[in-house]
Amino acid sequence: KLKNGNIKKIALDIKDWFPEKSETKFTEKLSAKIDVNLNIFDDITDYSVSLKEPVVEKYGKRFAAESIEVVGNTQDILLKTVNAAFDEIPLEAELRISEIGNSVKPITGKVSVSQTKLNKYASFAAGKIDIEAVVSGSLNKPKVRFTAESNNISSANQNLENVRLNGELGKTSLIFNSINAIWNENPILARGKYGFTMGLDLDVFSNNVEYKIDETTLQGDLTGKILFDKILQIN
Repeated sequence: KLKNGNIKKIALDIKDWFPEKSETKFTEKLSAKIDVNLNIFDDITDYSVSLKEPVVEKYGKRFAAESIEVVGNTQDILLKTVNAAFDEIPLEAELRISEIGNSVKPITGKVSVSQTKLNKYASFAAGKIDIEAVVSGSLNKPKVRFTAESNNISSANQNLENVRLNGELGKTSLIFNSINAIWNENPILARGKYGFTMGLDLDVFSNNVEYKIDETTLQGDLTGKILFDKILQIN
């Protein structure tokens, strides 16, 4: 739309588009149907992008969703998944980027996965776990804090029940600020980290522990360290 020889308004609407050649070195398979709606009026821009039925495959892992929705304007962008799954694990994600015009772009968001089978990524552990991560900070310096819960985790012939974990993502590790669980009917607390190249390093504490070996019962306070050099199977 023209006004006094200048473009006053632009409107663009695209349905079910996808490039004929979608090969990329970053994926083995990439497909989707893309809807785009763009409106520009004076200094105001708003747009929406819908990636319908996206599929991404790499290293035998598969991400698929009903859709990925992106809605934005000159100030904010909101990205949200709809009925998504990674490696057959249900996944929900939402991310907002604010103050697009500023050098520091605040971000907020969350990612949650449900009933993840630990032995798919850590052969030394068994059980299912729910994870929720909260994203904050800025686009250049994001902060990620996470919580995790599991009814039962077993590893190295030991069993943990009612596991509750709080932590954050570091540059080279997952930092566990607190892990609460029940071990042999005893409540325990642990803190430590999981280094991406070094493995697990935990300090474990418990008061008035009872542990039975055959006919013998041991009782007292527990302080210990767990070191485990197994690495998660990400690829």
